Amino acid sequence: MFKEARVRNMSRTVNHRTPGIVAFFAPVFDYPGNIALTITIMGSTGTVDTDWDGPMPKALGACAQGGSKRRGYRVS
Repeated sequence: MFKEARVRNMSRTVNHRTPGIVAFFAPVFDYPGNIALTITIMGSTGTVDTDWDGPMPKALGACAQGGSKRRGYRVS
């Protein structure tokens, strides 16, 4: 799970801990590159597309990147 999160800059859980729940998590970084907060999108299995290329993870990633940029984080 950690390796996947590092590669995708996002993490996902499907039916883990809570059956019937899908969640995507994305970090927002501050200026020095520390995680300032994490944004989460959750929904019911079957109503949320669990594909990494789906609309929810794409929107989540864009939101997290925008939040990081506003906090002064720059990708090297």
